[in-house]
Amino acid sequence: GGGAAGGGTTGGGAAGGETECDVLWRAVPSHVYDPGRHGFRVSSVAENVANLRRIVRLIREHVPSASIVFTLSPVPLAATFRGVSCVTANSASKAILRAAVDELLREVHGGGERGGGGRGGGGGLG
Repeated sequence: GGGAAGGGTTGGGAAGGETECDVLWRAVPSHVYDPGRHGFRVSSVAENVANLRRIVRLIREHVPSASIVFTLSPVPLAATFRGVSCVTANSASKAILRAAVDELLREVHGGGERGGGGRGGGGGLG
């Protein structure tokens, strides 16, 4: 969760959803899961950067002066759809998301470092 206006924890690097209409679910409920209809894939750094840009744009449209804080949850994945261990999937997921936040912050701040960054590895847009 987030604390400040526009704050929030960056979600997982894996996406699950309906292949027919590209709807994303945090987790497909087991009682409706259908392997012919639902699929999972690892999202790319580029996809996550594009999503973060859209989030920033929406916040700026509605609350131009909002401080935006991105954090990356330290909570590890409990399961994975991939053929690798949860430790491996978790490491890859966190790395993808951290790289996406870093790329966005470098775009916004012209390559320099600014704001956040402390122990949590977060970053901010002021």
